[in-house]
Amino acid sequence: MAALTQVYLGISTFFAVKFFAIGIFMPFFPVVLASRGLNGAEISAILAVGPLARIAAGPWLGSLSDRFQHRKHSILVYAALGTVFIAPLPFADSFSTLLIVASLSALFTMSVLPAADALAIVASKRFGLQYGHLRLWGSLAFIAANFFAGWLLDVSGPDFVVWMIVATFAAIALAALALPEDQSKEAEPRQALWSVPAVRLILADRPLAAALSASVLVQGAHAMLYGFGTIYWQSLGLTGLQIGAAWGLGVVAEVVLFALAGRMSRPHAGALLILFGALAGVLRWGATPLADTLIPILLLQVLHGLTFGATHIGAMRMIGERIPDNHAGGALGLFTAATGLAMSAGFALSGWAYDEYQGYAFWLMAGFCLLAVVVGFFGGLKRDNEQPA
Repeated sequence: MAALTQVYLGISTFFAVKFFAIGIFMPFFPVVLASRGLNGAEISAILAVGPLARIAAGPWLGSLSDRFQHRKHSILVYAALGTVFIAPLPFADSFSTLLIVASLSALFTMSVLPAADALAIVASKRFGLQYGHLRLWGSLAFIAANFFAGWLLDVSGPDFVVWMIVATFAAIALAALALPEDQSKEAEPRQALWSVPAVRLILADRPLAAALSASVLVQGAHAMLYGFGTIYWQSLGLTGLQIGAAWGLGVVAEVVLFALAGRMSRPHAGALLILFGALAGVLRWGATPLADTLIPILLLQVLHGLTFGATHIGAMRMIGERIPDNHAGGALGLFTAATGLAMSAGFALSGWAYDEYQGYAFWLMAGFCLLAVVVGFFGGLKRDNEQPA
C-alpha cells in the first residue's frame, strides 16, 4: 500500500507541476511574443518550433527513454536540459534570438511528457491505477496556472510572465525527482541507438495506426487556439482574467472526462473516444468564429473535454493495450512526433490565415477534424470491428 501511494503521489505531482508550467506557457507565450513587436507570421514560426522538435527528437528521445534502466532518469535529464536552454528567454528580444531559445529548449521539453506518459501507462497497468486519474491532476494545475497567469498579465504585464515561464520549467526538473523508478522494466542495451522499434509495431497494427492518425489530426487542430486563441479573445475585448477563465473552463471539462473515462470499458473504447473527439472538433472550430462574446466562448470551451481529453485518453488507452511495455516510450515518442507534424502544419496555416481572416481562420481547424472523422471511423473503428474475434 505504501508503494502504491508513493507511485500515485509521485506521478500525479509530476503531472501537476508539468502542466502548471504548460498552463502559463501555452496561453500567454504568444502574448509575450506579440509584446516584443513580432507579427503573426513570426509568432507562428516560433510556435511551430515546438511541434517541429517533436518530429525531430520525439521518436528517438522517446525510444531512448525505454533504454534507461529507469524512465525517471531520462525525464530528469530532458527536463534539466530544457531548463538550461529556456533560461535566456527574459533577455531575448528579437525574432532570431527568440527562435533560437525556443528551438533549443523545445528539443528536450517536448520529450519530457511522452516519457512521463509511458511511465504512467506502465505503472497504471502494474499497480491497477487509472491513467486518467493520474493525469487529471495535471489538468487541475493547468487551470490554476491559467487564472494565475491571466491575473499576472493584468497586474504586471507580459515581462513578468516570462520569468514565471523560466521558474516553472525549472520546477519540472525538481518534480522529476519524485517519480517512481520502474524497477521491473528491463533495459534494452542491444538495440541500435537510432532505432525506434515501435514504428514497426504501430504500422503492423492497422486499426491502431488509423486511430492514432485520427487523434493526431484532432490534436493538430488545436494549433489555432494555442497560437492565436488568447490574441483573438483580446481583440474581442476580453480581459486577462476572462481569458484565463476560458482556458480554465476548457480544462475543467477535460478533468471531468479524465475522471469518467476509466468507466468506459466497452470494446473499442479507445477508438470511440477518438471518434467522439473528432466530431466535437468539427462543431467546436466550426462555431468559434460565430462566438464573439464571453458566454458563447465559454460554452464552446467545454468541448475541449472531448477535442483534447477524449482523443488523448483514447490514444493512451490504445497504446497501453496494443504496445508492449518495453516499447511504450518509443510509441509515445512517435505519436508525439506525428502530433508535432500536424501541429506544425496547423501553425504554418494559422499565422497566415489569422492575419488574413481573423476568427474565420478556425474553420481550417474544423477541416482537420472532419478528416479525422473519416480516418478514425473507416480506418480504425470500422476495420477493428471487422476483425475476427
